[in-house]
Amino acid sequence: MPDTPWDPELAAAVREHGVAVPEERVAETLLDELAGKAVSLPPSPMG
Repeated sequence: MPDTPWDPELAAAVREHGVAVPEERVAETLLDELAGKAVSLPPSPMG
């Protein structure tokens, strides 16, 4: 995981936990949050 200048703790957390979230998986949720709508993420296929 490369460094993430916009959120310095993000890359460290991903490396520590060994888990990444593809943008495509959460794009709709992030856009809804930006639009002021609250939604929950779909279940993770990793369990």
